[in-house]
Amino acid sequence: MLTISINNQNLSLGRDFSVRIGWVNPACFMDRITGDIGLGIELPVNEINRAILGYPERFEKYHQSGDRKFTGAEIRYSGVLLISGTLRITNATAESYSGWLQSEVGVMGEEQRERFITDLPWKENQSFVNKGYNPGYNDNADEYGVFYIRNRGFWDGKGAETTVPVPFLDQNGIPRTKNETGSTMMKKHWENFQYMINVPDELDQVIVSGESCVVSPYLFLRFALKEIFRLNRWYIDRNDMVGEGGITYDLSFWKDLMVYNNFNVIGMDYQTVQLPILDWDNDARNFIDVEVPEVTFLNWGLRPFNYADLVPKIPLKDFLLGIQNTLNMIFVFDRGHKVHIIDRNEIPDADPIDLEQYKIGFWEIGDRKEVTLKFLPEYDKEDSLFGSEFNDLSDRRHDFGDPVDTYTDLLAIASPVFGELRLVKNLNQIFEYKFHVYVAEDANRVENQLDTLGWEFISSGPQPFMYGESDTIEEIRSPLSALQNNPVLNILDTVQKGNMSNMRNVWSDFSLRLINKNEFFYPDALYWEGENGLFEKRWKKWARFWANRLPVQGEFDLPLNVIVSLIHNITNPCRESKGVFVIEEIETEFGLNMIGRTKIKGYKI
Repeated sequence: MLTISINNQNLSLGRDFSVRIGWVNPACFMDRITGDIGLGIELPVNEINRAILGYPERFEKYHQSGDRKFTGAEIRYSGVLLISGTLRITNATAESYSGWLQSEVGVMGEEQRERFITDLPWKENQSFVNKGYNPGYNDNADEYGVFYIRNRGFWDGKGAETTVPVPFLDQNGIPRTKNETGSTMMKKHWENFQYMINVPDELDQVIVSGESCVVSPYLFLRFALKEIFRLNRWYIDRNDMVGEGGITYDLSFWKDLMVYNNFNVIGMDYQTVQLPILDWDNDARNFIDVEVPEVTFLNWGLRPFNYADLVPKIPLKDFLLGIQNTLNMIFVFDRGHKVHIIDRNEIPDADPIDLEQYKIGFWEIGDRKEVTLKFLPEYDKEDSLFGSEFNDLSDRRHDFGDPVDTYTDLLAIASPVFGELRLVKNLNQIFEYKFHVYVAEDANRVENQLDTLGWEFISSGPQPFMYGESDTIEEIRSPLSALQNNPVLNILDTVQKGNMSNMRNVWSDFSLRLINKNEFFYPDALYWEGENGLFEKRWKKWARFWANRLPVQGEFDLPLNVIVSLIHNITNPCRESKGVFVIEEIETEFGLNMIGRTKIKGYKI
């Protein structure tokens, strides 16, 4: 028997009542976080329903601004929970209430729509626990860790201007320095720490004092996900981010991934003294005596910090999409406020559920999708290493030759092809072999122009990753990216203004980026290119299927236990006589004492 309840109070459904319930497979959606839905709810107006839902004649008067919402709604059949969430009554007349049921994930999405994950009630007033690099941190026991990063931009704009050394790699990959204008704190950061963050001492503990010292704890990704879901009243059940050895013996790529931030838990105390100086007064057209409070003493040391300062200012939806569309781990929101973290790349190889005996009629087969997948990570606009010289060269992907390590290697190419593109890895720059005008002066300083061929800078890197040969492009966008790796120094590198609790007036936002603490075992695992990169290790199986998927839909006569099994394992492939397919959507109509046919849309593997 079908029941709908609000906080355990059953509604009166009527003899002819029915509802259509739809469940979706999040693996098939790259642009949104999906939720289930109950449609076509028409409830009779009677004493039972009036007591729970209110009087219809008062509905329009008191709810002119939108739907009337009833949380704690559940739809069950024979006591089995099919969907839960919020009942939304969109219209009420003297005869009936009309509406639909919004799933729990839809409710969460609505609650968080105008908010950022920084607005969640994260832990506050935390004291930094210095485990250093020995014994170090791990996400089995710790909520955050540290990593050695260079950021010469951290103190940019903080303090009086002076001349500061700026390290760079020349075209041959040789480390050099040049002088530029920077702040006095920036100069001290170079002199004391060579622009490094989380610097270890001789005992491998993190140095937590000294002028312009920067200490940034990074939340472990698995902890951040667990905490974000907990703060939204969800808990993780199945978790494919835990390796085969379980949490205790986990040696997987996921272990110790960290969420980047640019926040310094070192604070400073200062004293001032009134200093008389001469200053020019434009109105008086003369020098005048003024006093300014000159800073004479700074005391640097650890300060309590809040976890909200360690995560990017990003909506929850975008945070989850970043994980899904980069790491290819999807979030399946199940009944009972359970969320499963499932490896999408392994779905095509999973054991299929056999539905052959329940199939009715024939498949409706759509047009095969033959697309090129274009992976578009969003790089941090506040990190000047990625610069403003980026040009999307996706339409020229066939012009790319193999990348080279240095500019010297580029010049050493024996027979370059006119129009070819090459990435110089240590510069993170792309050059084109092209026609250009060479300008020279002779001994009499007379300018000569020559038509020549040579390598010319065309764009900063990296470029979007492309898979497929079709002219039809399907974009997979992600707000998640990685920091740039300096191949010569073998360190992560960024040039980004930093944040401190007592300098919030010059706050600099940072985007969602991850740090791979296990780079030794999983080199280049957060970059798209290469045999160890994201595509080869995290996307290859799914991309092969998704780029050439064949849409199908059909009807099945499923008993309740099979429906329940499907919706609890909706990412699993299914089998019938014509082959194996991945579910995209399931829809079943339920009557008071009837289960209708189940319509399934999906894609043939």
